[in-house]
Amino acid sequence: MADIFEITAAQARAGVAPNDLGDPVVITRDLRKAYPGGAQILDGVSLTIREGERVALIGHNGSGKSTLLKCLIGLHLISGGEVEVMGNTFTNRPHARVLRRLRLKTGFVFQNHCLVRRRSVLSNVVHGMLGQSGSWRGFSQTLAPQAWREAAMQALADVNLAAFADARADALSGGQQQRVAIARALVCGPQILIADEPAARLDPVSGRDVMDLF
Repeated sequence: MADIFEITAAQARAGVAPNDLGDPVVITRDLRKAYPGGAQILDGVSLTIREGERVALIGHNGSGKSTLLKCLIGLHLISGGEVEVMGNTFTNRPHARVLRRLRLKTGFVFQNHCLVRRRSVLSNVVHGMLGQSGSWRGFSQTLAPQAWREAAMQALADVNLAAFADARADALSGGQQQRVAIARALVCGPQILIADEPAARLDPVSGRDVMDLF
């Protein structure tokens, strides 16, 4: 790896005894990632994460933390090794159907929001349900099923942004945009939640509230 990061399991803080953990939901075997003509970013990462477990990646900037997280859901193609998430296994050329099944069950909070800036806050949260049956309607919240809009409004209420549902995403502050991104990741009730520095742009109180919500 370009730098070494640490993988720590916070079972006790989650109120889960090690013996109460479920089956493995994330496994990597000798995972490697290198960019064409560039440095080796990940070199032989093997880990197992079980249902009910909270895991933190801690390390210096540039050590490969974000790269590893994106490799887990196929946003970055891996250079070698194997990834298995909720029974979906892929190597360096994952099939589109495998990735679709995986992403329907996974929530991802990006470090830089990745919102559709000109769309409303509510539309951005509805986008978290894209991939479900009839999901082409989710491109705009005005076309989305009523159940989707209600779920999106509840997710916004959970991050204290329901009053901003009709505002454009780019009219919000950086911290508010991050909370919209968190609502989008949570709206489907994902089986696995991956968050890349989710509280980095939030004030201490909002950051604590978001971690309690997770």
